[in-house]
Amino acid sequence: MTPTPLLPLDLGASLQRALLGYLPSAQSEDEAQRLAASVRWSIKHDDMSGSMLGGNKVRKLEFELAVALQQGATDVIACGGVQSNYARAACAAAMQCGLRPHAVLRADDPSQGDEAFGWHGNALLHRMMGTNVRLTGRVPFKTGLLPVMEELAASIAAGGGGRKAHILPVGGSGADGVWGYLEAWAELEAQLRDVSSSDRPSDVFVATGSGGTAAGLAIANALTGSRMRIHAVCVCDDAAYFLGHCDEMIEALGLESSMDAASILSVVEGFKGSGYGRTTAEDLRAMHGIALESGVLLDATYTGKGMLGALGCTAAALAGRDAASFGEAFHGLQGRHCLFWHTGGLFGAMDGMLSELMRSGEVPTAAAVEAAAPTSP
Repeated sequence: MTPTPLLPLDLGASLQRALLGYLPSAQSEDEAQRLAASVRWSIKHDDMSGSMLGGNKVRKLEFELAVALQQGATDVIACGGVQSNYARAACAAAMQCGLRPHAVLRADDPSQGDEAFGWHGNALLHRMMGTNVRLTGRVPFKTGLLPVMEELAASIAAGGGGRKAHILPVGGSGADGVWGYLEAWAELEAQLRDVSSSDRPSDVFVATGSGGTAAGLAIANALTGSRMRIHAVCVCDDAAYFLGHCDEMIEALGLESSMDAASILSVVEGFKGSGYGRTTAEDLRAMHGIALESGVLLDATYTGKGMLGALGCTAAALAGRDAASFGEAFHGLQGRHCLFWHTGGLFGAMDGMLSELMRSGEVPTAAAVEAAAPTSP
């Protein structure tokens, strides 16, 4: 299928798309109104784009796996952390496309094998799908993960039978996957078509870990002439990395003469917690409070930090942080309409970390659990 986005950019007749997600995803204000009184909130629910594929990753995979199929791949290799939502979604999507799934995943101590991989959250789903998993230490992508992926691809080809592996970029944030969020912006514009200019969101917040989603939204926002401001909340790395990646995507699309990352994307730092894939009891308590107050469920790696960053920029009192410290981009946000782009990741919240803190009492549970009274036969 050739997509027809509402963007002034020639896709080219050869660009294909594998239809995997349940799209368009909903855009809602109902539950969001309980997030913060000082700002009007709405949520774009990419967490509802499917089950095993739920989240922002499915949009990228629709384009990436179409390329893999066009190139005659029989196998797909993804990478990430043990609880990577992208690696899980990529392997599930690969199976739906008839491709064999492989994942090269970072663990704290890969020598521990099964224990390092774990039995919860995304790891459990990989086990259920039969993903071929290789564990590495916490190494960089280009110098650590990519060589292992290339070695695995070579061994697959050497095994005979005409097998050919397609290597996916980290987080799906490559030149093919970015089209997923160019299309997503067209989808949002269609949902807002009949909304008055005064009711349209003024600012969009999204968690960013590999940079593709934020880059796609920022580029599409600029191409359509929208006046919304795009804010990417870092869950790892820093502003220089994400702006650099956005510039790479701009160049890949041939748009470097008309825009640059610094002019279309604001990067929010200060909410990485104790690092990628790690969080603090304080932040988990805040995410738990958001769930209690609004029913919005967040994961600790991506959306939880993204939401805390969004609230931190719009409500000065959050966790003692001062909104003014985030600079000119956030002045005047109070009283405006902000949209949080929920990128999913709920399976990652089931990695056991939050449940252990609840069991220990560090994060209190509000659930009332009691045995039902016996009924008469």
